[in-house]
Amino acid sequence: MNINRFNTRHDMFNVLDLQAAFNFKSSSSVCFRLGKFSKEGRTVVGDFQVHHPCEGHIKAHLYIHLPTRYQNSLVELQKAAFRELDIPDDETYELSFFDTEAWLGMGQYVNREGISDRI
Repeated sequence: MNINRFNTRHDMFNVLDLQAAFNFKSSSSVCFRLGKFSKEGRTVVGDFQVHHPCEGHIKAHLYIHLPTRYQNSLVELQKAAFRELDIPDDETYELSFFDTEAWLGMGQYVNREGISDRI
């Protein structure tokens, strides 16, 4: 998986009728926010994570959180993710879809030094 070009929240690609904006990454995973992004603002409707390579027979795991209306477009999203991340088309994968109609996010954004990256 090639995640070198994804480093800031401005690094994105188009998928479905949305944009996938970089959120975070590790050595073998990457997460994108899905929504509409412009200079005027951001509207996030979901997110997705790709983990690759993974140990075992299934080498790629995708976790997708989107409204139910996107459920029939999951293969298109998987193919776009593989294309953008340079994962071979014939790679083994498992995709998990979670409905976001009642999406709730939680987090602690102040680090041990008392610094936050949020406004």
